[in-house]
Amino acid sequence: EEGRLTVDAALPARNMGEAGTLADFIQYARTCYPAEKTVLVLWDHGDGPVGGFGCDDLCGGDSLMLTELDAALAAAGCDQQVIGLDACCMATLETALTFSPYARYMVASQEMEPAGGWDYTAMASLPGTGPKEAALLLAQQYYAKNAVSYPAATVSVTDLAALEGLAQQVETLAAGLEQAPLAGQAQARA
Repeated sequence: EEGRLTVDAALPARNMGEAGTLADFIQYARTCYPAEKTVLVLWDHGDGPVGGFGCDDLCGGDSLMLTELDAALAAAGCDQQVIGLDACCMATLETALTFSPYARYMVASQEMEPAGGWDYTAMASLPGTGPKEAALLLAQQYYAKNAVSYPAATVSVTDLAALEGLAQQVETLAAGLEQAPLAGQAQARA
């Protein structure tokens, strides 16, 4: 408020690696700060689909796996325009498929993120933009903040509505690759 951070409420500590904690936060934010346009940004460590998102050091390093993120978003009745992950290694097909029922666009990095992460002060320019423009602006702001000091910075915007065909093609490719070694082995024996 007026350029100062104001504490709205002091809540008891909870395990940030539990789906229920995220679901409760989303519902709290929706109830206390209703808006026509919403962006959910998840900030912490990321380890892709294998290691999940977040790391609650106070709870043994518990992270949210993709199944837990899915459960949290479903329990919260999440319907975001944009979901962003200010975390390393989260721009994967698996992550995008997890978020596709709950948002239109995903903004995330495929690689390691620099410690500075996203430009949260620049997010004030998001009001009045549509979901696609907001997602692109988040990506541009991230890259502008980090490209000079961290030239390897990567970020992508994924249209989550366009994933169905891609997921089917990847499954077809995987099935074909799964069969290929068997065909090669049979020919080698003959």
